[in-house]
Amino acid sequence: MLRNVLVSTVLALGAITAANAQSAGWGLGDPATARTGPLDWGPTDYSYSPSAHGGAVPEQLLRWAEVGRCVVAKDREDSLSYVSVKARSAEATAAARRLRTAFGSCFWGSGVLANRNEAMRRAAVADALGVRLPS
Repeated sequence: MLRNVLVSTVLALGAITAANAQSAGWGLGDPATARTGPLDWGPTDYSYSPSAHGGAVPEQLLRWAEVGRCVVAKDREDSLSYVSVKARSAEATAAARRLRTAFGSCFWGSGVLANRNEAMRRAAVADALGVRLPS
């Protein structure tokens, strides 16, 4: 009996194609276009509209924005060099190293979760500077 259930489950899973999974909304779609909730919006995602979501801005985005403003206030020059170059380049790594103490003091007491997220760090700093990240 258990063997029959396992075999039928494996056969059913084998019939699922990528197109079926995307149309079923199982999270296998394009992550750049998949928006499932407010936690999917980053600080520089200009498609977010608070009025479309009851006027609420996700709390973590507000906290990240505070951290970004704090880092820029502490070291504007290194912040500009951090976000003006391509991510994970040697220049970005060097700038991130120079900003390490600024981020450390700004994260203290901020309530930001996942503070090691490099993409959110770059987005928060870029948002505080009012610039778009290079693609």
